[in-house]
Amino acid sequence: MEEKAPARQVGYRNPDGSVTYISQPKKWGNPAGKTRSQVLLAISDSVDTQPLTQENIEDSLDQVSAILWREFQDNDHELYKSVNHLIHYLRKSNNQPSQVK
Repeated sequence: MEEKAPARQVGYRNPDGSVTYISQPKKWGNPAGKTRSQVLLAISDSVDTQPLTQENIEDSLDQVSAILWREFQDNDHELYKSVNHLIHYLRKSNNQPSQVK
């Protein structure tokens, strides 16, 4: 795996009008001192109750990815690689048009 911690691209406008993009790590904070399992269950519940929009799905996948990185911080850990592969697949399949007619 080439990527480290989940990151986002942030653009800064220079005085000459050009934009410089840098990569910043995404930060995740533990809400209300919940355990990892409680947080993952809360994310799962929110996915079930939210309308299935691109933004909601991406936000949920970002949260899960950030939690995984926080817990493992090891790209070679088998569980991290497995779940991260599933997240990558979900993002990819979520961006493709539906085949149902």
